[in-house]
Amino acid sequence: TLVTYNRLREHKTQLASIHYAVAQIDAFVGIAQLMDQHSGTLHPYCFASFVRDAAAPYLEVVDGWHPLLPATNVVANSLDAATQHHFVLTGPNRSGKSSFMRMLGLNAVLAQTFGIAAARAFTLTPFDKIMTFMTIADDMVQGQSSFVARMMRADACIQAQQTLPADHFALILLDDSVGQGTTVEKGEQVAYELAQVLGSYDNNIVLCIVTGK
Repeated sequence: TLVTYNRLREHKTQLASIHYAVAQIDAFVGIAQLMDQHSGTLHPYCFASFVRDAAAPYLEVVDGWHPLLPATNVVANSLDAATQHHFVLTGPNRSGKSSFMRMLGLNAVLAQTFGIAAARAFTLTPFDKIMTFMTIADDMVQGQSSFVARMMRADACIQAQQTLPADHFALILLDDSVGQGTTVEKGEQVAYELAQVLGSYDNNIVLCIVTGK
């Protein structure tokens, strides 16, 4: 065992490059199989298209769907954020608002890692930051109530946006839990102020869920 370990250490550089190549092949095969399985179906995968050297963020989705849900159960949705960059999503409970935002975030990550998306077409500028404010839980070990945890996450989103260079882009997804954990009036004020601050920047695309008044 010691001899084997020493030999591995001796050739670790060569082995690392081999492992990297095998991992790439495995990823490419997985992508090909996934796209082939959904080819010609109602909910296909596509290769993402990137807009380079853009002066403003860009995101256009045609029939996008949630890649972690069974394709037989999803409802496809589209988004045109080519010129309009800040959106408010509203509607009744269980109408698909959070699923829609998760679909956007997951497909943006898929596009920028594997070059594919669960959609008929997915066009975007590369995003340097993809920030979410979704499913924020309390942390009793750290002494953080759910409200404190949400405020810390909100501050992290603002700080990340403030430090982002003007020619770099961010995709920001905010669900309706922003102001939860306090009074309705205070919660609505916090949610409005967060959306207002993040929406004041020109180098991001922001979607915010609103279910209140």
